[in-house]
Order: sequence, then structure tokens, then C-alpha cells
Amino acid sequence: MEQQYLLKPNALLNMLEDLEEIKQDLQKEKERAEKYLNIVGNIILVLDREGNIQLLNKTGYQLLGYPEGSLLDKDWIKLCLPARDYLKTKDQFEKSVTQKIHFPEHYENSILTKSGKEIVISWHNNLLKDEQGKITGTISAGEDITKRQKDEQEIKWLASFPEKNPLPVFETKLNGELTYLNPSSQKEFPEVSKLGLKHPFLSALSTIAQDFSKNKNNYFQREIKINKKYYLQTLTYIFDQKLIRSYIVDITERKLAEKELSKRLIYEHLITEVSNFALKTNNLSQFLQETIKRIGNYLNVSRVHLYEYDQKTNTVSNTFEWVNGVSKNQDKLQQVHFKAVAKLSRQIKSGKVVNIPDVDKLPLTERKFLQALKIKSLLVIPLYNRDGFLGFISINECKEQRSWSQADVELLCSLARIISEVIESKKSANKVKVSEKIRKDLIDSSPLGIYSINKQGIIDFFNPAMLKMAGAKNPEEVIGLNALTLPNYKKAGLTKYFVDGLKGQPFVKNGIRYTSHTA
Repeated sequence: MEQQYLLKPNALLNMLEDLEEIKQDLQKEKERAEKYLNIVGNIILVLDREGNIQLLNKTGYQLLGYPEGSLLDKDWIKLCLPARDYLKTKDQFEKSVTQKIHFPEHYENSILTKSGKEIVISWHNNLLKDEQGKITGTISAGEDITKRQKDEQEIKWLASFPEKNPLPVFETKLNGELTYLNPSSQKEFPEVSKLGLKHPFLSALSTIAQDFSKNKNNYFQREIKINKKYYLQTLTYIFDQKLIRSYIVDITERKLAEKELSKRLIYEHLITEVSNFALKTNNLSQFLQETIKRIGNYLNVSRVHLYEYDQKTNTVSNTFEWVNGVSKNQDKLQQVHFKAVAKLSRQIKSGKVVNIPDVDKLPLTERKFLQALKIKSLLVIPLYNRDGFLGFISINECKEQRSWSQADVELLCSLARIISEVIESKKSANKVKVSEKIRKDLIDSSPLGIYSINKQGIIDFFNPAMLKMAGAKNPEEVIGLNALTLPNYKKAGLTKYFVDGLKGQPFVKNGIRYTSHTA
């Protein structure tokens, strides 16, 4: 046990407790993001550049029949795909992550369960990149569509009775000329007859017909977007009549759900990345700049600003800026008085999110201020911590008007909480460093001899004044020695008193008061 001869202030302990609390909050945010992955009803799969499994959620393990966690670092393609697909899939994956070929955002394939059963999965994929933009792997959301494929076969059977089929059905010759539309087609797509081959459902039919004839294939599917709706068009070739029959299914709801899931995956991944980065880095500026860059890339916007609020002057300054294809204006946005945008400032300072799809509809004062910055749409997320209002994140779209979804707002609010906590933690850490420096300076400059020894009398620390008293020129001469053996102590006859001092008893010798504090 050591003895300490200068007590630390209680304030330092409080700061350290606050730091630990903030660290726990960040860890909880990370665990919350991982928990979301386990409640998703789809397979969530993360592979590294070699195709090894880095993450597979609970749904994935249950569907495949493996114990949770048992597939980490295993070769996904070799273990979970049929042997007939291994070489082709491995080659495509390697070329995709090295960008030698286009990375497929969506595809369907068969995978193997532990029992050897094949199931069909519909995948939606994204590449993962590090801070330098280097591809580090892939993240995929998979849906078991084995049953859906069987259901689609039943739909085909039902479609053989076109007149009663509630789905749109029509037939064409190989050149695209319409020969039949069922009642549902006529009701939902009356323009098909008029537009002919210019209609999306009839486009490229001649090419598809050639493929039917050449490959003796009689089945083809494609997704088509018309206005804001998505359709799955299934075409079958009737060989004996040389006709192509089309079945149309509205898949808008499914497509929107898939897009929302894909977006949510990226959202959760972004939250996890930012939380991890916050735990790893001690550089606050680097963290803030990297975070607004990630926000800008995720939202694909023109500009992201982080403003710091000065309570004394009631002004904000743009301390961090990220831009995408537009001019920088950070220098113009220093010590901006909140009176310039009074109405907006009241909303922001009260903690409300400001979501403005169309800047042109704002009152004159706010409109002129934002138009001068070439802003067409604006999203502002306040930053708060226990000390109050810190500032805000400003997301600008300068190229076109834009509406941000509720999911985007939720993401940014989560990131704002992380940013606020990190700012607070880093400032607390700086206070601790300053306190430690003040403590060291006080000890080093003290005219009193201050030292630390363990209970055996071995010296751990001497300040400059104590070195002088001990007749030493530098700490290396005394550190590690027994204090009772120092010549100056023996010469002064302090040995007996020093033993008492080790017991925590003060004593006076030659008019000098010696006080010890047991640590």
C-alpha cells in the first residue's frame, strides 16, 4: 500500500464518475443497435472481403439451424451454398468487392441449412466501406421466399383462367401486338392499347421473345416502375400458339418495405459505427468531422454543418462543415446572432427538430437568410446535454427541394444524442487533464518537500524540494531506495522520527514539522 502526501479534490472523483456514466450510455446505444438486428424478421448477414461471416443475426441462425455464434469467421459461400454454385458465386463475390464487376444490390439464390435442406433467399445488399472509402465487406438482408415461390406457382395456375383472374392479364404476339386484355387489365391499364410498344409492360418484348425461341425457355420475370408504383410482370411463352402471356402483380408495398428495411440496416450500421468510433478516439475534432461526413454520405445531401452555441453572446458559429458538390461557407457563418432567424432559433433552442422541405415558403427574414446560402431544403437537429443547449446539426439540400422521412429524423436524433454525450465526455476529460497538470505544477513548485513511499519505506516519488533536502540532483538517484538509508536522514538523526512518520504520526525536529498522510 502506498502513502500519498497530497489529497485529490472531490471534484476530480465526480468528473471520473461522470466519465464512466457517459461511457456506459455509449455502450448501451451500441447494444441497442445490435438488439434491433436480432428482432428483425429477416436474415442479417455481414461478410468481410474474403466472404467470411462477421455477423449473422438470430433469425439467420434459426433459419439455418446452427447454434447462435457458431458460424463466425466461417466461409459463407463454402458452408451455406450448394456445392454446384460455389465456384461461380465465389468468383462473382471476389470481383464485386474489388469492383471489377458491378455489385448486385438484389438477387435471389438457394442456400443450405445445417440439415442439407435448400431454401430460396431474396437478398438486398450494400457494400461496407471504411473512412477512406475502401471496401471492407458487404451487408445483406435476406428474406426466405421459398413459400412465396410456391405461391407464385399457384398464381400462375389461377392465371390460366384469365377472365376471372383479379390480376391484370394480357397476351401479345411475338412482335408485341396485343391480342387480349382481361377485364382487370382494361380497368387498371386502359392506356396499354393506345401506347402499344411504348408502354413499359410491352417494351423490349421482341428481345424477350427471341430469348424464348432461342433458349426454349418459357418463363421470364421483371420489375417495372410506373409513376410511384412497382409491378412484377411475369411473362410465359405459349409455344404452340406463339403468344406471350403477361401477368401483372402490384408489389409496391413489398418494394417500399424492402427499401425501408435496407435503409434501416444502413441506419443501424451507421449508429454502431459512430458509437464505436466515439469509444475509440480521444480526438473530439476528428470525431465530429468524421460524424458529419458520415451523415452527409448517408443522406446524400449538399452540405452538413455543426454549429456551436455561445451563451454569453447568444450567437452560433459553424465549427465543422462537410460539403458535396457545393461551395463552402463556413467562414461566413461565425458568431451569427440568433436574431437573424428569430423564429427558427426559438424552435431550435427549445429542443425541437426543424424540418423545412421548401425554404421559399418561410417568412421573409428567414427566407432571405437561407436563400443567401443557396439552401432549398433544411433539416436542423438540436444538440443538448446536462448543461443545456450546445448547438445544432444543420443538413442543407442546395440542388433541389427535399423532404426528409421520419426514419431520417430518428437517425439524426440518435446521432445528436451520441454527439452531445461525446462532447460532454471529452470536455470532462480535458478538465481532468487540466486538474492533473495543476496538481503536478503545485507539487513541483512547492517549497515544501513532498514525497511518496510505500509501507516498507521504499521511495516512489520526490518533488524538487525534497530532492534538494535529500542531497540528490535528480529522481533517479533516490527512486527505489529505502528512505531510512539516505545519508542526509542519518546525518540529521531523523531515523527514529521517520519510523514514527511511517505510522502516520506527525513530529517536529529542529523546528521543522513533519506530517505524513497514509494512502
